[in-house]
Amino acid sequence: MEILVQVYPVKEMRMEQVLDFVTAAGRYSSDIFLCNGESKINGKGLLGTVVYFMLNKTQKVSLYVRGIDSSVAAHELSQLLLKEDNKMKIKY
Repeated sequence: MEILVQVYPVKEMRMEQVLDFVTAAGRYSSDIFLCNGESKINGKGLLGTVVYFMLNKTQKVSLYVRGIDSSVAAHELSQLLLKEDNKMKIKY
C-alpha cells in the first residue's frame, strides 16, 4: 500500500524531534520518504532528514510511505510531526 500525507509546518522542528522521527521510521519495514518537489529523502536516514527539515522550515512536508505496514507508519509519523510543540497541520 502507498500513502502520501502532506503536513504544513508552522515552526521548524528541533533536533530531538527529528531524532524521534528517524527512530520511529526505522521501526517500520515500509519505505519512508520526505518529499518536496523533485527532492526525495529517505526518512529513515538521520543526515538527510536533518537537512530536509533545515531547508524546508516553512514549506509543506510530504510524507510518502510504501509497504506492508504503511498505514500504521504513516499514522505514527504524521502524529510525531503534529506534536503540539512543533505546531504543524496535516492534510491528507
